[in-house]
Amino acid sequence: MHDSLPNQEKLLAIIVTYNPAHSFIGHLEQLCKEFRKIILVDNGTNQDQQAILHNQAQFFGEKTVQLIKNNKNIGIATALNQGFQWAIEHGFEYVITLDQDSTPAPGMVNSLIAGLQNHPNRKKLAVLAPMIVEELLPHLSQYMRRKNKFFYEHTSAEIGLLRNVTISITSGSLYNLEIWKKLGPFRDDFFIDYVDTEYNLRAIQHGYEISVQCDARLIHNLGKRQEKKLLGKTLYPTFHSPVRWYYISRNRIAMLKMYALKQPHWFFYEMITTVRTFIRVFMLENQRIQKFKAFLYGTWDGIRDRMGEIPPTIKAKLE
Repeated sequence: MHDSLPNQEKLLAIIVTYNPAHSFIGHLEQLCKEFRKIILVDNGTNQDQQAILHNQAQFFGEKTVQLIKNNKNIGIATALNQGFQWAIEHGFEYVITLDQDSTPAPGMVNSLIAGLQNHPNRKKLAVLAPMIVEELLPHLSQYMRRKNKFFYEHTSAEIGLLRNVTISITSGSLYNLEIWKKLGPFRDDFFIDYVDTEYNLRAIQHGYEISVQCDARLIHNLGKRQEKKLLGKTLYPTFHSPVRWYYISRNRIAMLKMYALKQPHWFFYEMITTVRTFIRVFMLENQRIQKFKAFLYGTWDGIRDRMGEIPPTIKAKLE
């Protein structure tokens, strides 16, 4: 592997599925036009839908679509690790990860490959992310990167390369598998949320780089955003479920323990973002009491290092 140039023969798409919408079938057909090889890691989808996924995989053939079935939802981190390990065992050198409802814009894959080939620090590039386009937002996504030890900046661009980005989401990102092997797998015990952020900060901590190829576009909607007004300003809260808020709150504590002192610019970003998010949730979203309970449960479990899947007793209280 080492320093060979990327191309479609060495590139694998990994999609983690969990009870995907019926429209995913058509979505998969489109993705097969973008990628030569796709791995579906199914996280305990119900039997009827899993049968549909199995039939789709058979329809395209194992040379194009491979299905890995999990009997239950084992979390996004573990499912990604399964896909990455499969890719390594079968000789792939790079992977692009996708959420089941994310759509690559035409040319995204080729733009990422070209961006990787031309990157000035390719040997140390752990992740090359696309520019995220959210259908509801009136602007391109902005990416946080370090300004100095204690301060950060938000930046975006129509074209070109954004280097030394601190945080990128998993969906649409191109990963170097050789670097992944050196850094170690995603944190299984996170289950969901902060899985990508933790990997990014770990990579940066070890001297690797995260970049964004701005002309590679991914249509991806975070949560279930709605347009809301607050004090004359238009905001777009994500309306995550209380269960997601448990994971966010718990894993945030784990992240602070690991990286607050090592990456202080990220710490200040995280604190400011958390306050802003709280304001949006408790002034604009529904299920406020349940989400506040989720915050308390998650924070407490994070403090006492209780990780993994949400305990059934807490989940029942939040649903």
